[in-house]
Amino acid sequence: LLDVSRLTKNRIEFDFVTHDLNQSIQDVVNSIRSQIAKKHQNLHLDVSPGPLLVKGDVTRLKQAMANLLDNASKYTPDEGDIWLATGRQNDHVYFSIRDAGFGIAQSALESIFGLFYQVRQPSQRKTSGIGVGLFLVDQIVRAHQGKVVAESGGLDHGSCFTIRIPAASVLAVESAKTMAPEFAGRHVILVEDNSDSRQSLAKLLKKRGFQVKEFADAESVSGQLAQLAFDVGIIDVGLPGKSGLELARDIRQI
Repeated sequence: LLDVSRLTKNRIEFDFVTHDLNQSIQDVVNSIRSQIAKKHQNLHLDVSPGPLLVKGDVTRLKQAMANLLDNASKYTPDEGDIWLATGRQNDHVYFSIRDAGFGIAQSALESIFGLFYQVRQPSQRKTSGIGVGLFLVDQIVRAHQGKVVAESGGLDHGSCFTIRIPAASVLAVESAKTMAPEFAGRHVILVEDNSDSRQSLAKLLKKRGFQVKEFADAESVSGQLAQLAFDVGIIDVGLPGKSGLELARDIRQI
């Protein structure tokens, strides 16, 4: 109920990050696994083989998906079947839960996401709940500019709930991978006697596109100054033997 209160008053903050929706599926399944095992139900997974990139709140999307899976288990008889599927259709990613439960009357499909709404159930099928779960799912999905849809063939024909949210821009991800590094083609000499520091800094420089030539002391550089071609020199001042300041003066005289 605390989440409901915060949502209705727009007090929930969402942490939108680009992530693979498929990576959340195992956590969602694990959260309901004991309930499914207790009822000896069969969970069938049809998860997209490729990544499903979305920009959303990881925790809240897991909450929405887990709620739908929990409902499917709750309203499906012992030893019944539940199907979970993920995929991409055009510019949207979807998460779908289908069950072999007692279904939903067509007249209830329009109202099922209302706050405190509860589907009328046959008297022999009692379940717990106060009618806020699907409302939360709907509000979370709306916050992600998506939509959740309920479908059913009617009572005793099971039901299917599908969440659809916009896919993250794959172009932005791919362009980041293929973009030329900022300092591609630039040469730098790195003079540092501490090997760990030198290797770490060299690694960072190479990621930015620099071609790095490493030295552990000033004397090694001085002996090659006439042949070295570089754009930048990064030199430790406190080098053993000849200091970094002395080496810098030698470089300026070239």
